[in-house]
Amino acid sequence: MDFLSHLDQISSHFVLAAKSPEHREGIEAMLEKRAPQFRQ
Repeated sequence: MDFLSHLDQISSHFVLAAKSPEHREGIEAMLEKRAPQFRQ
């Protein structure tokens, strides 16, 4: 896989991860300076 294709794949995966509830909880917890409370 060439470099640009690899970057495109990484950015696509990042977008998917950023939409997850776990990502949102992690960001909110960081901004509120508290421990994240992820679902089990």
